[in-house]
Order: sequence, then structure tokens, then C-alpha cells
Amino acid sequence: RRRAAQLAALALAVVALVAAPPPDFGAGMTDSPTLGVLLSVLAAVGLPFLVLATTGPNVARILGGAPYRLYALSNAASLGALLVYPTLLEPAFTLSTQATLFAGGFGLYALLGAALVVGDRAAVVTPEALIDPPPPRPWLRWLALSAVPSGLFMAVTNHLGTNIAPMPLLWVLPLALYLITLILCFDHPRWYRRAWFVGLLPVCLVFLGLLRTNMFVHGSLIVQVAGVCGALFMACMALHGELARLRPGPEGVTAFYLTLAVGGALGGVFVAVLAPALFVTPLEFPLLLLATAAAVGVSWRLDPPEDWRVAKVAGAFLWLFVGLFVVLTAGLEFHQARIALTQVRGPYGALRVSDLGTGDNAIRSLINGTIRHGAHWTDPARRHAPSTYYSATSGVGRAVTALRARGPIHMGVVGLGAGSLADWLRAEDRGVFYELNPQVEDIARQWFFALPEAKAPIEVVIGDARRRLSEERPRGYDLLVVDAFNSDAVPTHLLTRECFELYRQHLAPGGLLAVHISNRFVSLEPVLGAEARAGGWAGRVIFDHVDDADVMHFASKWVLMASNAETLAGHPALTEGRALGDDALPAPWTDDYAPLWGLFEWR
Repeated sequence: RRRAAQLAALALAVVALVAAPPPDFGAGMTDSPTLGVLLSVLAAVGLPFLVLATTGPNVARILGGAPYRLYALSNAASLGALLVYPTLLEPAFTLSTQATLFAGGFGLYALLGAALVVGDRAAVVTPEALIDPPPPRPWLRWLALSAVPSGLFMAVTNHLGTNIAPMPLLWVLPLALYLITLILCFDHPRWYRRAWFVGLLPVCLVFLGLLRTNMFVHGSLIVQVAGVCGALFMACMALHGELARLRPGPEGVTAFYLTLAVGGALGGVFVAVLAPALFVTPLEFPLLLLATAAAVGVSWRLDPPEDWRVAKVAGAFLWLFVGLFVVLTAGLEFHQARIALTQVRGPYGALRVSDLGTGDNAIRSLINGTIRHGAHWTDPARRHAPSTYYSATSGVGRAVTALRARGPIHMGVVGLGAGSLADWLRAEDRGVFYELNPQVEDIARQWFFALPEAKAPIEVVIGDARRRLSEERPRGYDLLVVDAFNSDAVPTHLLTRECFELYRQHLAPGGLLAVHISNRFVSLEPVLGAEARAGGWAGRVIFDHVDDADVMHFASKWVLMASNAETLAGHPALTEGRALGDDALPAPWTDDYAPLWGLFEWR
């Protein structure tokens, strides 16, 4: 019966992979973006992934020997795949080719899996084996020591990517460290020295806790990332080390693996699904730090080291950390709630609005992590003056100035933020903003001034901009602004050949496309250069420098594009900057091929 069930699961997984629905399957089934993504992933690869996940326990049981060395080997293979995919596979193959390779690889896996199942003679249950029940196992400790590190590395990844270095692919690093600790702890007991890792754990947790105070926000990026990753490594080593000490003998391997899988899933669900729904601020981060101290502390108390003095000192430090951290976290949450005008959180992240300064010199900002998504003076005399990334000398400012000479402007904007671009419009103009996050519109209308006090009629379209543009008839925009990249996360689907053709359809004759590509970590100019060459666009790159005399004048980098060179040449305001395309990619991005590797600016 077991063999039949395994063979049936393999066959169904192959069928599910072949008959997978389209990638956006779950998007139309629910209003929740998180649930829509989960449904899409489950429909596309849920059953194949579930069957793949059974490989480790099955092979360990069939081959016998040292199952935990095989578990370490499995995680080492996962680490290798994690590092190889973004650096070698994604740049070398299109998505359709990757899908073909994956299907072929899964077919080979299914054949090998079927061969193992058919030849399996390792687990014949005899009546004698049913006489004595297996000894009780520490289920709750297994669950806690697997759930906490799973949630912790995800919470640290979110913090790292939001508040320290919001760069693409940075999530690879914490996940790699998480896998490395599993490899070391389950490979051999010599790698986990309890006194060292548990003794240093309070120091690491204090360091991670202090990150939320922004104490190190102005420090070296490399030092911050290295410090966070080092502290995460030590914490995961302590948790996984204690977990490895509890591993059962061969008779309990399957139950142990099942509990580890459930724990890992619970940690991930808590951070990705529950926390955004429960907490207005990223409160899961300090809660998981406390859970780390508690889980290791309880394990230390139930299974103390032989040297009782070491146990008492390490335990005292852990519980001292817990007490101090509770006080610090409560104080920080109270302080942030007091200085913030409003805080909201949803599937697209946490946003807060706060004022810096007082009186006429107060600046109101919309912030996600350390990134400003818009800012205004609160002084009525200055709050509608073009500023931040949209000054008169910026690329978009030059575009509006040039188009103003020929009459009213119909402007479309991908990305709302605080609505600052509405300040450029006059009564005879029209503006349409496309915004993914409905909470952003609520904030822009309630706490900022550009939309409520706009002179021109403004329409806000909620949803993914590309999807909404594809559903509309051509709007005939004189200026279409794509401002979705200055938060350092790159929505690649807005920079592909197919999307640029959509932009072209919505531009009026002689219209301009303005793309904001200010980014600290990724150079997007080569992507636009390749598109200009392939799509017949003319383009100029305009860099606006910081004005030291004006704190609201930010440095920005814009690319202005038009369907023909005459459109740009006909406006003196657009001839500055440099020509687009000097360092273009060999080929433009497409929906089937858009790798980020090779575009990073390592500085």
C-alpha cells in the first residue's frame, strides 16, 4: 500500500506539472494579494514540490545508515542550487527554457524515485515491531526549535531588505546562512560547541535588537550587513544545534522530519502571512528575538551542560536579555507610535507618515523602512513647490516644462507615493496615477497636500499598472511617467519589451516617456539603452545633482524617451544630459528573460 501510494503521488505530480494553470491563476480568485500568490504557487508547483520534499526522508529510510548526514547533504545541495540559480541559470536561460529544463529534470527525478520505491525492501513492518510503542519524543521542543529559526531568518531578511540595504537578491544571503547552520549542525556534533554559541547568543540578540533603534543607520553598509548576518548565523547555530541534540534514532526519523517541516512552515507563515495582518509595525522581529532566547534557554535548562557554572552564567545572561529587551521594545514601540502621524501595514509593506522639524520648517515624509516615497513642506507657502526627485531641473521637471509650451498636458504616472507630481499640473491639465497599494492613496489624500489641493482633475487607478494599462483603451498621454524604481526594488515586468510597447500605445503623437531610475544598487540605464536600440526610441539620460542650499532638492536620475529623435531635439530643455544607449545590454529585457545579475553596482 505504501509503495502504491508513493508511485501514485509521483504520477500525479508529473500530471500536475504538465497541466499547471497559468501563472496568474490565483490573482482573480481573491482580493488578497498574499492569498492570490499562494494559490498561484500551489496550483503551479504545489504537488510536485510536496513530492520533492518527501525525497530526503524516503531515501534516508531506504538506504539506512546515517540519515542525518544525508539530511546535511540534502541541505548542502539546496544551498548549491540557491547560489547557482541567480548567478548562472537565470542569466543563461529564458523562463520558458527554464520551465522545460525543470520539467525534464522532474521527469528524471520521478523515474529515479519510482525505481527506489519499487526496489524498497527496507521498511517491512513485522508484528514484533508493533509490540512496544516508540518512546515519547520532545514534539514541542522539535517544533519550537525548527519554527523559531525559520521565522527569524525571514524577519531578519525583511529588516535587512527594508531598513539597511533594499537591494534585489539580498534575501539569498540570510537563507544561505540558515541552510549552512542546518548543514553544520546535522553533519557532525563537533561543529556545535554549546558553550560558545549559547554564551554569545545574548550579545548577538542585543545587536539585532538595537537595529530597530536605527542606531547604526549611518554606518558602513558592509559592516551593517556583515554584523546582521553574523548575528543571524550565531542565533541559528544555537537553535539548530539544540535541535540536532534532540534528534531521535532511526525509528523516529520520519516523525522528526515531519515535525521539522511543520515547524519551518509555521515560522514562515507567521512572518509572511500572520504578522502583516496582526501588527501595524514589524513587531514580529523583536518577538522572534525573544522566542530565540526563550527556546534556547528552555532547552539549556532541560538539558544542562555538565559544568553547572557555565549553565547558570549562560542562563542568567539569556534571561537578563529577555527582561531588558522587553523594556526596550515596549519603549521603542511607544516612541514610534508617538512621533508618527499614522502607521499602516499591508501585503506591500509597512508605511508611516511623520514630520521632521517644527513650524514653517517642518517636512512631512512618507517612509517605508529607510526609503522616502514622497515629502512636502507643511508650510502652505511652500508645500506645492516642485521638490525632492521632481524639481524643475530633474528629468520629469524638464519634460513638463518642454511640453507646457504646446498646451495643456495629459499626464499618466505609474506610482503615486505622496502624489507630488500632481503639483506640476495646472487647471487645464489632467492627471492619472496608477498605484498598486490602496493604502498609499488613502495616505496621500489624508496626510499630504498634492492630491487634495490639486488644481487639475486627478484620477487614481488602483492595481498593477501594467495590467490596468493593458485593460484600458489608449489614453493619449502627452507625458507618461514611470516612477516605480526609486525604492531600490525593481519590478522587472515594467521594463520589458512587451511593456514598452504598451507604453507606446498610450502615448499621444509627440508624447514623452519619463522613467525614474534613481537606484543605489542596480544600474537600469543599460536596460533602457537596449530597449531604445531595439524599439527605435530616442533617449536622454538626465542626472539632477543635490542642491546643498535646499534640503528638499534630492539627487535623481531620469531617462526621457520618445518615439523619434525629433521630439527630443525640438525642446531645448531636453537636450541636456547624455544620449541613452552608450552601455546598453546586448538585448532588451522581455517577459521571458529579465535577469538582474550583472546590473549590480558593487559599492
